[in-house]
Amino acid sequence: MILALLPMALAAELALQIDTRHLVVGQSVPVKLQVINGRSEGTPILPVSEGLLAQYQGSSQQHVIVNFESTRITEFTYQLAATKEGAWTVGPVNLVVDGKPLTAGPIEIAVGKPPVQQGGDPVMASVTTETPFVGQVVVYRFQFKYDRPLVNARWGRPEFPGFVEEVNTEAVQREFQMTDGGKPYTVQTIEVPLVASGTGPQLITPAALTAQFRAERKQRRRRNNRRSIDDLFNDSPFGLRGSTETLTLATKTVEVDILPLPLANQPADFSGLVGQFTLRMKAGDRTVKMGESVTVEVVLEGDGTLAGYSPPSAPDDAGFRVYDDEPTVVTKLADGRFRSRLTLRRAVVPEREGRLEVPPIQIRTFNPATSEYETVSTAPLRLQVLAGEEGGGVVESFVSQDADSRRSVESTGEDILPVVRTGRVYNRTVADRLPQLAGFAAVPGAFWVLLSLVGWFRGRGVDPRSELRSKLKALPTDPAARLAGLEHAFREAAALKLGVPAPAVTLDALEPLGDEWASLYQDLDQARYGGGDSGSIEARVKRIVGAL
Repeated sequence: MILALLPMALAAELALQIDTRHLVVGQSVPVKLQVINGRSEGTPILPVSEGLLAQYQGSSQQHVIVNFESTRITEFTYQLAATKEGAWTVGPVNLVVDGKPLTAGPIEIAVGKPPVQQGGDPVMASVTTETPFVGQVVVYRFQFKYDRPLVNARWGRPEFPGFVEEVNTEAVQREFQMTDGGKPYTVQTIEVPLVASGTGPQLITPAALTAQFRAERKQRRRRNNRRSIDDLFNDSPFGLRGSTETLTLATKTVEVDILPLPLANQPADFSGLVGQFTLRMKAGDRTVKMGESVTVEVVLEGDGTLAGYSPPSAPDDAGFRVYDDEPTVVTKLADGRFRSRLTLRRAVVPEREGRLEVPPIQIRTFNPATSEYETVSTAPLRLQVLAGEEGGGVVESFVSQDADSRRSVESTGEDILPVVRTGRVYNRTVADRLPQLAGFAAVPGAFWVLLSLVGWFRGRGVDPRSELRSKLKALPTDPAARLAGLEHAFREAAALKLGVPAPAVTLDALEPLGDEWASLYQDLDQARYGGGDSGSIEARVKRIVGAL
């Protein structure tokens, strides 16, 4: 009776809801279609595109009262399953509610690769490729599969010898529900992007997992059929007796063989980038006036690391000047696929009028898919340079050029200056005031010099050599972390000497630097497995970094 008296003036609505828009092949999630403050006839059809499958599960109704306003919701539930990789859509849903047509959706769904088949193993570890090249990005994946109620889980991170973690991307953790033969289970994954830095066979240590499951207790028949307090709480953690089971699981080691980059046909201008990349360049405007600038955007994108890389600049005789902003790098890791994008905004200032061609940018890369060196390049940009604003006007003279208008000085009979009545005579000539005049003229010059010095100090960049020495002074005390810091410092120092990115530093690449660098590279490689004198290694690394 109360519900009948409450106002029902709200307009009918149609809403489509889904918990997540990122699925993997084989994953299923519920989708809900809500009819709010209205009535529809029959069961609505949920349209989905090719890579999805929808199955109707049932409907329910509920009333919600907020601030004396009643909302009636009819909810239709569907089970949505992902069957194929790609980008798909759910909806739109067209439905007649209370005699009026309403529309909900559509919703974009991204479907990725399915989980790795692990059989009966509850945990497993894998990498995207077991034979990467030096500098290539490899995604390590830890996978945990279970079909019991999970209370807590702790992951023990493995060691990654021969790899360094990609600096611009953190590990990604996901959880999704799957169905196998009608039986539901849960899969949790942790993905870590790694950059291959060493060479030869490497062993990624086992990853440990400590999982706490809710235990299934059998009901015991009591004589008097009385229930204890633990029976009342069932499997709740508030029960007096423990109702969980703890298991410690571990993956197998992962064997990886890191291949060196081929040196026989390596280009002299090799950029050190390893992966499949694309490069494009576009201008904000195709016409520009002399004295002004046009912004050019350079975008480098691919599946390799771009940490510390900057695109090459234009040649000096290109007919324009270039001023670059600091490049920005954005990375993404999803379903075992790593993507990175570098964006550089470049100001181009023309130096002459007419047609101006910005030459294409060319970058030498190594493609692991083809095991070949490739050149990625942009298309040239053609700009039209117009005449700029005039620098100044014409100076006009208002004095006639035909006659001499000068006049002789006439005496007025009066002294302009007062009579000097003291015994001192002052020199009022310009020559006597030259030191003061020079001092006044020097003040603006000194002021501008001071401003230039301030700008120079503010504009100075951070010296990578000084930054590297500072890192060596702040090494961690943990032996493993300290050794990792020494290896990182050695690679950065070698990269500075060779003029290449740190991932491109290999044993063969160190040949121009001499035997000391090559020997230290090999000792660092052995120290990762417990061999070598770490104290001697630290002293040698500090010596070569201090000599930069």
